[in-house]
Amino acid sequence: MRIRRILAVVMVAIMLAGCGKVDEEITAKVPEKKEETIVETEVESIAEEVPGEEDEGTKEHLASEVVEESTVETVPTEQVKSEEVQKTEQKTEQKKTQTKAETPAVTTPVVSEPTTSVEPETKMEECTHLYEPVEWEEYTGIRKMVWGCNGCGFPLFTIDPETHDAVNIPDLYFHRECYSEKLGMMCPKPCGWHSEQYYMGYCYRCHGQIQMRCCDYFYKNTEYCVKNAGDLGGYEKVESDCAYIKSCSCGQNILMSGGEKGGLMLKREVCKYCGDVKTYP
Repeated sequence: MRIRRILAVVMVAIMLAGCGKVDEEITAKVPEKKEETIVETEVESIAEEVPGEEDEGTKEHLASEVVEESTVETVPTEQVKSEEVQKTEQKTEQKKTQTKAETPAVTTPVVSEPTTSVEPETKMEECTHLYEPVEWEEYTGIRKMVWGCNGCGFPLFTIDPETHDAVNIPDLYFHRECYSEKLGMMCPKPCGWHSEQYYMGYCYRCHGQIQMRCCDYFYKNTEYCVKNAGDLGGYEKVESDCAYIKSCSCGQNILMSGGEKGGLMLKREVCKYCGDVKTYP
């Protein structure tokens, strides 16, 4: 009996496996009610082919197994595929959501360069100085009338090396032989003479010593006098109307007269606008 039952079950399973494919094709096209009817009919026919020794309980048990298997196998393939696709998409969305939640947003820090404020340069306007003397020193200078030859400008005086004073020669009419550019010949003897000025003092700014002769006898032709050094030993500097026997160190040769003694030397001056101070030795 057991062997027969086992064989019957095997045969039913084989038949169901073969019929399952047909059922799938049919059930894909036929509504669900018709599927149930077909299954019941197949079960009844299978039950009839099983040997008669099987009891009613066994038939019902086999019939229920067949119904369950056929019901499971008859689910439409398209529906199964769509469900699987939906599940796969849901899982993918869940993974993406988890990945987004787990992965922190990477923010690139923005490094701002330190801005240095460039202040406009304030240009200081240069002061146009106007200095005023606030301290000076007096000294006794020399101003003396001297003589010169009318024909050649020969100096008719000498300088005392100790006192720096001018000393006129005794005979103004006769001097050593000298060519006169003005006359175009040697100065005649006797020759006339004219007056000039001799100055000895100190420069107002640098305080250097100054010795000079100034001639205005020939007016525009005073160059004849300043060119002829005579016995004075030459000039350090020559201007249009003056010849410097001795010139100061700064070259300005400023002779400032004033005070009781006749000469002034600047010691200190201050700018009227900005207060800048200059001092002199």
